[in-house]
Amino acid sequence: MPGYILWCPTVIKVGKTYHMFASRWPEQYGLGGWTKYSEIVRATSNNLYGPYAFKEAVIQKREGHWDNDRAHNPKIVKSGKTYVLYYISSANETGYAWSNSIEGPWTRVDSVAMHFSNPAPLVEKNGSIYVFGRKAVNDIRIAQGATASSFNSHYSILNEGKNLLPGNNQLEDPTIWKTGKQYNVLLSDLRADATGIGKAGAQYYSTDGIHYDLVSKEPVYTKKVEYDDGTADTFKRRERPFVYADEKGKVKALFTACLTDKEQSWIVVNPVDDYLAADFDKNPEKKFQPLFNGKDLKGWNSFLKTKGKNNDPDTVFSVMDGMLHISGKEFGYIVTEKTYSNFHLIAEFKWGEKKYPPRENRVRDNGILYFVVPEDKVWPRAIECQVEEGDCGDFWLIDSVTVVYDGARTQPTKNTRLIKKKDNEKPTGEWNTIEIIVTDGKCVHLVNGVVVNEAEQPSINSGRIIIQSEGAETWYRKIDIREL
Repeated sequence: MPGYILWCPTVIKVGKTYHMFASRWPEQYGLGGWTKYSEIVRATSNNLYGPYAFKEAVIQKREGHWDNDRAHNPKIVKSGKTYVLYYISSANETGYAWSNSIEGPWTRVDSVAMHFSNPAPLVEKNGSIYVFGRKAVNDIRIAQGATASSFNSHYSILNEGKNLLPGNNQLEDPTIWKTGKQYNVLLSDLRADATGIGKAGAQYYSTDGIHYDLVSKEPVYTKKVEYDDGTADTFKRRERPFVYADEKGKVKALFTACLTDKEQSWIVVNPVDDYLAADFDKNPEKKFQPLFNGKDLKGWNSFLKTKGKNNDPDTVFSVMDGMLHISGKEFGYIVTEKTYSNFHLIAEFKWGEKKYPPRENRVRDNGILYFVVPEDKVWPRAIECQVEEGDCGDFWLIDSVTVVYDGARTQPTKNTRLIKKKDNEKPTGEWNTIEIIVTDGKCVHLVNGVVVNEAEQPSINSGRIIIQSEGAETWYRKIDIREL
């Protein structure tokens, strides 16, 4: 469209015609002009892959209303007999307009529906609405979700507003489609958390719409676009992906907004040959497996400081009522028979009442060690995710282990403590969830779903996993792991 920057494509088929909605603003203001001049337009084509002919400006900003800053980032869906056009105004403000005809007129909602941006709406078979979006929190862009019983009812935020992506992965520009019961999201890998390439395309999936996992570290797209005539363009920016899928979840096309070095833009469409996202949850390599089976200590060995390996006459470690009970009477641990490198571990624990010398007058202490070397002693060379009252999520680097922390390599010492950045523990006596995610040199500690500590480039990168006994009675009701 000469004289305009085009951005944010979204397409719906009505009868035999494809209708594209997109953001546009005058080219003379550059890419940053969207903040003041963006409006939503509609174009049509008889072919999914275009070309599309401009029809009309649909939504513009309104003075004195929630959308008084701009109309931007549209997504079009059909809910029953109603067309619903979601869009944003200011940061973390999503609303919508609706019409009985794709050609309008459009009625706008009077207030913000969801306090996040970049909406990716999905109409479920029962008519309810699921929306995947991006929330900016202190310059961190996390994934949030919202649901509503219908498009024009109240939208409730999922998962207490916590990041739906694994670890502390960030995002922009999600697009969503569903295959069976599986949610599929393609998004812009904002900080290169998933693919190693900033703003490349990263694909995630979820079976519940709350917990998303990365499909592959390979980018779905980059700034380079290859055309069917053999030529190619490498754009300054390539963003705002939109996946067009049919009613069976087969992907037919990928649309992206592309910007040249001369601040000119257009929408590029990649034909897709009926890509059907695999049921990734059925892949055993992608699923969590119990490290602790709730019945016995199969798959583990024990080691006590004064008694050695697999000699536990006082049952420091036992299984009671389906839970792992650690008496804490003696320093030691249980350790996996298997070694792990890239993994996601989830453990649910709570403190018991008893404490023992030499820590009977100190805070309750335990720990989960990973990358444990073959030598058994108290304590072997490893990285520890601290499990201690008030300190859950701290790093302990044991026996000269080093990492890169806050941009600098730590010094090799007997024991180095790296204090968590946040505190998210529940009170003693309540169940807490500890997560450890290790992927290709990045170690992330989470407490009750919140990232509290991160480190990179550890000097060891494979080994066994330990659950400690360190003077405090502790219960574990779940220890699961998923290899990555």
